[in-house]
Amino acid sequence: MQPPFFYNLTDEFTSMRNGIFYLLLGLLIESFCFNGLAQNRCIEGEILDEETGFPISDVHIYCPLSDRGTVTNDKGAFKICGILENVLLEINHLAYSSRVIYVSDSTRAFISLSLKEKGVMTNEVIIKGISGNLSKDMMPGRGKLSSLDIIQLPSFLGQPDVVRSLQTMAGVQTVSEGVGDIFVRGGSPGQNLILLDGMELMNPVHLMGIYSIFNPFTTHSVDLFKGHAPASLGSRLSSVISVSSTEPTIVPSGFSGSIGNVATSLGLTQKSQDGKWGIVMGLRRSFLELYKPITSLFLSAEDDFFKSNSYYFYDFNGRLVYQPKATTSFALNWYQGKDFFKMKNQKINYFTETDFGNGVVSFVWNQSITKRVKLMCEVGYTQAWAGFSGMIIDNDIGFNSNHRKLYTGIQLSGENNRHSWSVGSKISRYSTLPQDMFLIMESDTSTFYNKFENAQAELFLEDSYRLTEKLVLYGGLRTHFYKTLGPYDFVGSNESSTLIKKGDSSLADFHFSPSISMQYRMGAKDQMKLAWSRNVQMIHVASISSMPLPNDMWMMATPHLKPQTGHQFSLGYYKQLEGFSFSSELFAKYLFHQSVFNINLEGDEKSFENHFFIGKGRVFGLEITARKELGTIRGELNYTLMRSERSFPEIYEGEWYSDKFDRTHDLSVTTQWKINERWDLSAFFVYATGNNMTLPSGRMWLMGTVMNDYDGYNNFRMPPYHRLDLSVNYHLKSDFFAESVLNFSLVNLYNRPNPYFLYFKVFQGSSRYDLDVQAAQVSLFPILPSISWRFKF
Repeated sequence: MQPPFFYNLTDEFTSMRNGIFYLLLGLLIESFCFNGLAQNRCIEGEILDEETGFPISDVHIYCPLSDRGTVTNDKGAFKICGILENVLLEINHLAYSSRVIYVSDSTRAFISLSLKEKGVMTNEVIIKGISGNLSKDMMPGRGKLSSLDIIQLPSFLGQPDVVRSLQTMAGVQTVSEGVGDIFVRGGSPGQNLILLDGMELMNPVHLMGIYSIFNPFTTHSVDLFKGHAPASLGSRLSSVISVSSTEPTIVPSGFSGSIGNVATSLGLTQKSQDGKWGIVMGLRRSFLELYKPITSLFLSAEDDFFKSNSYYFYDFNGRLVYQPKATTSFALNWYQGKDFFKMKNQKINYFTETDFGNGVVSFVWNQSITKRVKLMCEVGYTQAWAGFSGMIIDNDIGFNSNHRKLYTGIQLSGENNRHSWSVGSKISRYSTLPQDMFLIMESDTSTFYNKFENAQAELFLEDSYRLTEKLVLYGGLRTHFYKTLGPYDFVGSNESSTLIKKGDSSLADFHFSPSISMQYRMGAKDQMKLAWSRNVQMIHVASISSMPLPNDMWMMATPHLKPQTGHQFSLGYYKQLEGFSFSSELFAKYLFHQSVFNINLEGDEKSFENHFFIGKGRVFGLEITARKELGTIRGELNYTLMRSERSFPEIYEGEWYSDKFDRTHDLSVTTQWKINERWDLSAFFVYATGNNMTLPSGRMWLMGTVMNDYDGYNNFRMPPYHRLDLSVNYHLKSDFFAESVLNFSLVNLYNRPNPYFLYFKVFQGSSRYDLDVQAAQVSLFPILPSISWRFKF
């Protein structure tokens, strides 16, 4: 029997021991539960350049306490999970100043950060980080747009627009009044490769060029490559325009849109709670038909255009992303759009209908093999069509054309301290119907039907190599193995013929598109770029009208219609100052196998290829850009001095002549002024040399008829084009909307009657030989006011 003292001591020791045990057990449970909850916490965001607002790829985000890290993708987006509360995140990039941010329990799940570019100089050595997009940054003639750039420009009829934003850049023709196509460095519209999330689109505009097909509320960024593009993107003679949609698994969920005078645009972004699923969708629809009951109250039946005519367009695009883990993602992309126009005039027995559009879809798998090596596989389908039917003075006419492509591709890309490379292949199958037409005149019926099948296999390889800290080199090669598939039957004007039976194919044609460029940094703020590219494109465009209607016919190369080729040389100088930037570029292009469609052939032409004139072209130019990038007043000036010429043996005896859309001078000035938190103002001014036309230089009487005398082709230049647009935004205060903005815009502020086309009126005098011929001008858009409401929640 122990003394009471020992009983008390033993009980106290036992109680202390048990207390320590339960205390440690409680701390262990608390730590486990806390860490378990912390492991489920994720922070998402984006890293942007402080000056330009563009995303920065390959930014390292690291949490030392949780020992977790990640790297931003090519859209500047990141997602880091498993971090604790109240910790620090380190953000680093070799080319930018580092940042450290504090993450507390009140920090939002999505954050947007900006980094300032740095240039570290030691004994005249500039240290810059290498990026996975180095091949894009190497190219002279590259232009970039963010979604903010698109929204800030003066809207046209109440809608911000991607193509109109591109047209403010140097080298891109700014004039778009009634001309719905994109002209880059003196090239034709068919020489642009237009991509939406990697899918090719053939018809880039709605409503005769007033709107583009891209929804501004689902667009993340736009890359423009003027003649020099990475080999991995593709090859076209004028440009590659790559539009990227918002990444739905990264940005916050929300709904945005704009309601304007003519159309409404809507955008939706939604993602799952775990961030593995995300979808972004956009829908646009015009509502011109709603004006019918309104105009009938103010206009007579004869003057009411909307009563007997109708027009509408719509488009629906989207991107569905599934990311089961950080290294794997699957994406389904699509676009569907259509325009429809109907015109009716019973007095002259005139009735026409036309519709045109695009339909594309693709499935993409992205896989990170290692931190610096990525794999991309894709399969897709693209289609463009145009149809026309009607009755013109008791004559029936119908016309249809379409172009289809089914493709699959694979790309492997990677980078290290000095290299940024990619290699891949793409296989495409084309089915092209340039014309399916019938014409009924009295009792005669004429039909025309031409269909072509083609196949192409492409291989590409590119590498950007940092030779020294000042000098970076790029080399890229894209090869084309191209075949025409049967059935194919050609009969030439000299009775030569080529016959390919169904199931057979022509011998494979081999073509190559090499490109080299050099980037040399002369200091922390100065650099030069030099590039040469040989571009090849297998597709031609047969333009049968000068009007901006979708009746251009796409035509693939055949054994008797060779692919277009061209060489481009560019030299650029770029300077960055505090809040200002300046760039200038010289370029020269030499084009071969250029085509013009001739609809006035004599004789019985048996093959569609015989309708093409084949020639060559040359373009020379200078581009200058100056920007003010900081402050409450910002602006940009773009100027292009250019000469674009063509030569065809059958036109003007092969002499060089100015292209129709050759413009010697093209100037645009854009200004944004942030007045205060509620008001901001933007202005856009454009001046451009007039288009070229072929007009008679004189007239004569010959056997009782007025005959025209011509002196050259495109020998007359229309008056210059210029206008001023203003736009004012008023930001409304709202507890419900994240953004609510009223936009007031004026297009063509001083009501300039800019020429659309010219024609001649003949007035009969007092005698048979007394005639007065006067030139008349047609203009489309006077001063156009608009109001729209832009919202986001």
